Amino acid sequence: MDIKHRSNCSYCNSNRLDFLSYESTLKTIPAGLTRGNTEIFKGLRCRNCSTFFKKNTEDLSYEEDYSKSKTYNSEHVLKEKLDEYPYSLEILNFLDLKPNSKILEIGAGSGWLSRYLISNGHEDVLAIEKDEHYLSLIKESGVKASSEIPDSKFDVIIFVGLYEHLEDPIKFVHSLFSNHLEDMGQVFFQFPNPKSITALINPSGWDMLFEPGHIDMPSAKGLEKAFQNMKIEYRSSTITTRGRIPWLPMRIDSIEKKWLKATSNFKLLGRINKLLFQAQDIFNLGETLNVVLKK
Repeated sequence: MDIKHRSNCSYCNSNRLDFLSYESTLKTIPAGLTRGNTEIFKGLRCRNCSTFFKKNTEDLSYEEDYSKSKTYNSEHVLKEKLDEYPYSLEILNFLDLKPNSKILEIGAGSGWLSRYLISNGHEDVLAIEKDEHYLSLIKESGVKASSEIPDSKFDVIIFVGLYEHLEDPIKFVHSLFSNHLEDMGQVFFQFPNPKSITALINPSGWDMLFEPGHIDMPSAKGLEKAFQNMKIEYRSSTITTRGRIPWLPMRIDSIEKKWLKATSNFKLLGRINKLLFQAQDIFNLGETLNVVLKK
């Protein structure tokens, strides 16, 4: 839906939508982001549930251009040991995975997560990826893969870094839940948290707000309304492999790199860093929201 024509929040149905305009204050773009440093956010925020809405301004085609992007390309992961690339592996703490679970991963990229699951005893894994190059890489690595979701059901459905890019994520999740999830099954997804410490205190410094391909970023409150017929669990977390600093509501690339090096080299500092992030997540102020929906 065009931002200009949206009159109600699609999550909580409130008509209290504020038009916001922010100019990015980041001078150096941190690792993992696709944009330039002059981005301007023009979009809506729901006063009731704090969900952000914006127009998709990304010029990448997920069918053929995704793997060509310098930022999104992750072929180097194929050359690394699986346990040395922990991006988003905290999702395994949220799921009740059994050895015989039938698992579907959507938007698999180069397939590192699917391979990680298989290497840890989960043999029945299907990866879905539309990018032709990535799809061929996944198949070459021995993982079952397809460009389309099959007409079958799964015990666990996972998609990471996809929800915020979908044009109609509520409809997408409802379809997965109704048509592709077994009884007692679980759907897991992960996306930027609009109630994170940075989004709340320093929105013009919240990197996720300015990513061209981000469209919907709902709060936990908004999700509870949109998926009220489902059992929902959620908890924030922060992907620390990019060097974020706990309780700091901004990103400073030069300091993050030094902090990441220091917490990697000194075990005590690394443990303190982890504890500070855990304390942040007690209040769901982490940069990422992890969501599990259950039947």
